[in-house]
Amino acid sequence: MVLSEIESKLALKISLRLINPSKTSSYIPLFFWLASVVFFLSLAFWAIASKGAWGGMDSYEHYLISRYSWQHPTLFLDNWGKPLFTLSHSIFAQFGFTFFKVVNVFWILVIAVILKSMLQKVSRKVIPFIPLLLFASPMVMKNSVSGLTEPFTAILVLVTLSFFMKKQWTVGAIFAGFLPYVRSEGYLIALVIGLFLIYQKQFRSFFYLAIGSLFFNTLGGIITGDWLWIYNSNPYIEAQVYNKGACGSGSLFHYLIESEFIFGWLFLLLMPLAIGTALRKKNLNPIEMKILVLLVCIFLFYFGVHSFIWWKGLMGSCGYTRVMLVIFPIAIFLLLYMFAPLIEKNGKIFPISYFFAAIIAFAMFFDLGKKTFPLDIDNEQKEMIKVAEWLKENTTDEDLLYFQFPYLNVVGNINPFDAKRHKKLFHFGFKHAPLGSVVIWDAHFGPNDCHIPLEYLKKSEDLEEMMHIVPDQAFKTMNDYDFEVYIFKRVRENDKRDKPNAY
Repeated sequence: MVLSEIESKLALKISLRLINPSKTSSYIPLFFWLASVVFFLSLAFWAIASKGAWGGMDSYEHYLISRYSWQHPTLFLDNWGKPLFTLSHSIFAQFGFTFFKVVNVFWILVIAVILKSMLQKVSRKVIPFIPLLLFASPMVMKNSVSGLTEPFTAILVLVTLSFFMKKQWTVGAIFAGFLPYVRSEGYLIALVIGLFLIYQKQFRSFFYLAIGSLFFNTLGGIITGDWLWIYNSNPYIEAQVYNKGACGSGSLFHYLIESEFIFGWLFLLLMPLAIGTALRKKNLNPIEMKILVLLVCIFLFYFGVHSFIWWKGLMGSCGYTRVMLVIFPIAIFLLLYMFAPLIEKNGKIFPISYFFAAIIAFAMFFDLGKKTFPLDIDNEQKEMIKVAEWLKENTTDEDLLYFQFPYLNVVGNINPFDAKRHKKLFHFGFKHAPLGSVVIWDAHFGPNDCHIPLEYLKKSEDLEEMMHIVPDQAFKTMNDYDFEVYIFKRVRENDKRDKPNAY
């Protein structure tokens, strides 16, 4: 991998500091901030330059929920969008999807800063490794340029653990109790934390874990009338109960096999050295040991449960590696904690380590960036632009549209929560779809997420085919369907069939 001229100059300046390790030590904060800001600005630039985003349609769904939450306040209780995420991002979404992506990149910088505050109490000398490890991860690079919830969830996890490190059990428990309302996996982390608090005999703090759930369930009960809101509104429980998963299942060792794309090579290279160093470390104080055990348990339980549900095809899992971004900062903390004694005891090894780690991280970051960014929209989205153009010419604001593709809402500027203008294709059925409604079926969401076969629509005399969009170059979509789009209009009301496989 070839470094650019700027990167080479930076590497030269770092190497000059190797002559005097003590002077290098005084520049530790500078190394941290220099690497963090360079990486952040580069990734933010790529986010702005990119038309697309990682995370598929989930990124656009979270953006749309946040954007329209002010117009439709019930969206603040949408348990797919996640109430706390929506509340905290609703202002950012008003400035458009590009700004929404930049904010997500900014959360990665915040993660680095929180890790710095946690690790500098252990060893100041490991601090410059934080941005190198964080931004050199392919998973972080890709999934920060998105509208996904994982980066913000990782922040809340670190804030919780920061309070525990200060023995502020009650405050940490309160934050942990809100984790399920930024991502459903927050229940897994909260469960481990609850058991830890019981083990610590922090029984009063244990009950504070319930504050987040009591708050949102009470609010949900008052607004929706459903006093089992937590259970009934959880999309992953619904996916399991009604068998809505569209992704199938995979290997139990899926996430281990994908470790290169989760943690990055710099992390994997340092891991054996860090573990070897940790095995020699003795005399940990009791509270320090307990916190470390808590971190390890959170990581292993989260990693193990995700591996299991993907193996068994449970809870609508699709085996996305991006979910590991939530616990990746914990992995970085543990790695550098183990690595700290080696750095502290060897005056020459830590500046040399910085030098080579920086070379690897910068090379990986910019090389992957040049291959990846600017990120274009995918082939399916390009076909949706054609659909948006057709709708603009052939429909009015009075026409009700049935479709499932979130990007069409973005590019067509269609409010997905205006029931008079748009309804999910998932809810389409001849029993209740009004005359004149327009049905947009695509081969991605139609047969998979919506469970609506194309033949169900084509054989009805109530529907008139208005448009059939076939890509100039054929390509496959989910579950090996040839991607295409059909647009129908309901012109009669004779067909009274419900949707197939109605839930």
